[in-house]
Amino acid sequence: MEISHSFRLVVISLLSVVAFLCIPLALEIGKDHSSATTILNNYVAVRRSLGGPPTPTVDRGYDSIVPNRTVYAALLLKNNPQFSEKFDRANDTLTLVGQNVKFRKWLSIESKPCPAYQLHGSHRNRTERGHGMSHLQLWLEFAFFDRDVLEARVRKVPEFVTSNSYSSVSGIFQAVENGSLYRDGRLFLKEDLLLVTEESLDTFKHVNVSRLIDRMGKMINGIAVVAACHQAHSICLHSYAITRDCAESLAEMYDVCGPPPEQQLYGFWKRQKLNVYPV
Repeated sequence: MEISHSFRLVVISLLSVVAFLCIPLALEIGKDHSSATTILNNYVAVRRSLGGPPTPTVDRGYDSIVPNRTVYAALLLKNNPQFSEKFDRANDTLTLVGQNVKFRKWLSIESKPCPAYQLHGSHRNRTERGHGMSHLQLWLEFAFFDRDVLEARVRKVPEFVTSNSYSSVSGIFQAVENGSLYRDGRLFLKEDLLLVTEESLDTFKHVNVSRLIDRMGKMINGIAVVAACHQAHSICLHSYAITRDCAESLAEMYDVCGPPPEQQLYGFWKRQKLNVYPV
């Protein structure tokens, strides 16, 4: 059957439109480097478009564990075919100094490898992107404060405001005239702490809890490693406590297409960009 000239023109026009739309996307996918700084800068927009994480790390927190600091907690669980049952059944409560601490459950991120790693056969290189991004999402969420509230303080005529539902999808943020910041009614301090553990709370059965609490109370812009690492030149992320300002620093320095996260943290420590407190 002969195809009319006008039909050919319509098809060519449609293909041209598709190509025009897809080229920028292809160029973006082809990038082999996506810095955490870019992710951090776009985090507000991402939260608005997605409605925020389904189970926010930052809830009311606990202020009776470490003096003058609020402690939050997160449990990372692998996303597998049985994840629904495992997610629901996973023990999420740990007793610290007489306080039952509830760990908020997060699913680990599964991600395709960065383009630069697709040429290599190393299983570790091909899977570490998701592992690192799983921790990155926690650091971003823990460090997040409503940008509109922060910017209002530095206007020509400073304003001290409370966030609205558009700019804040997982909390209420407030700035007051004395310089203090509040999230969900609690002081938002750089010294606040986030406890993170992967898969299970069993790690804490083998930890000197008194020493851990002592470390958490003395940490300055750093991370306390709870689980020992069996790999050379690595800082393990199986279980750790991290201050809010350290979480923000790691989010800015972390390279989602770089080496495995344990090796990146070791490099930050060697270059004196990360304070590490062994437990």
